[in-house]
Parts: sequence; C-alpha cells; structure tokens
Amino acid sequence: MKLKLITLALVMSLFIVNISNAKVERVKGGWNIQSTYFINFECVSGCTDIQVHVMVIDFFNKETGGFSGWGYYYDYPGGVIYAWWDMSGILTDGNRLAFILDYRNSDYEISGEGNINEDGTISGTAQSNEGEIFNWQNFSGRADRFTGNHGQYVKSQGSKSDAAHSRLGMPAQSKGHTK
Repeated sequence: MKLKLITLALVMSLFIVNISNAKVERVKGGWNIQSTYFINFECVSGCTDIQVHVMVIDFFNKETGGFSGWGYYYDYPGGVIYAWWDMSGILTDGNRLAFILDYRNSDYEISGEGNINEDGTISGTAQSNEGEIFNWQNFSGRADRFTGNHGQYVKSQGSKSDAAHSRLGMPAQSKGHTK
C-alpha cells in the first residue's frame, strides 16, 4: 500500500512538473519601433564600402504605421559625422518597413524597405537616388512588443476596460472570454 502511494505521488509530481513547464504560445502585441538603431549599410552595387548609420525613430503612430525620425552617417568607430538626414516611413503588415532618408543640404536620398525580424532586429535593402544599392541590417537597438500574459497586459494599460477586451497575452489557441 505504501509503495502504491509513493508511486502515485511520484506520477502526480511528474504530471505537475510537465504542466508547469508547458510553453503556451500567446497572442503578441504589435511592434513599437521607437528606438535608436545602429545600422550597417553594406554597398553591393555602385560603391564599395560599409556605411554605418545611426537611425533615431522618435515618432511612431501605432494606428497608421507612420513613423519619422533623424540620423546620420558617420565614421565608425571614429565618430566623425559625415552627413545628417531626416526620415519618414511606414510600417505595414505588422512587420514590413518602407522609408526614405532625406540628406540635409543635399539632393541625396536613400529609399529602403525591410522587415522587423522576430527578435526585434531590422534588415532589408535600399537604393540611393544615385543608383547605389545596399543591404542593411542593424547591429544595435531593437523594436519591441508586448509578449506577456493577458493579466500583465491589462495591468500595464491605462484603460483597463479596453485592455480587458483585447486578445493580447491570451493563449493563441484561446477564443477569448466566453459567458
């Protein structure tokens, strides 16, 4: 009898451990791209170098996907700034970026497109109005998004009632609240 109870306790403890270690895929929030990014623009046609840019996205409208900011091209790691630029762009389909870097005091501009990767890094391709073609990828800075559970999301929001009706943080397989 004692052996049966010990065996039952052992089986139950393994069951509880398996449940507590189970990963639940949750509904993630949209990306917040407001950040400072250090980006390598690697020239693949029309030039021969890797250009390091600092990109500061200081405005992002989560409703429309529109964003803007500023930045510069500089000598990394020396720190000499070669050119300043302003930027505008749009985030579509949840993770697709399109932008224009408009260099100050110059007719030079770069049009780019790319993706926000699952880890929050950004990468893509770009072309200047002078025909240079670049592959670009950031090596510092990340976009972020909410990945916690639903209760954590509701607690973090100003409007608890609106947040409670969101699916953010709920298990991906869940149908939401039911009555």
